[in-house]
Amino acid sequence: MKTPYEKLKSLPDAQQFLKPEMSFDNMDEIAMKQSDLDAWKQLQKAKTKLFDNIFGQTQYAA
Repeated sequence: MKTPYEKLKSLPDAQQFLKPEMSFDNMDEIAMKQSDLDAWKQLQKAKTKLFDNIFGQTQYAA
């Protein structure tokens, strides 16, 4: 099973879907800087902050 990033990279002409200043080399470097678990933790914190802003209180455990 591929991650969404791996699937994106496997598409024909995938570079066209990136912002002009980004490349897969840049993204690979970013992806290798943190583990999957660290990325998940960062995502959970961002989701909690977003929901706090929307609902005005913490309803979701991270």
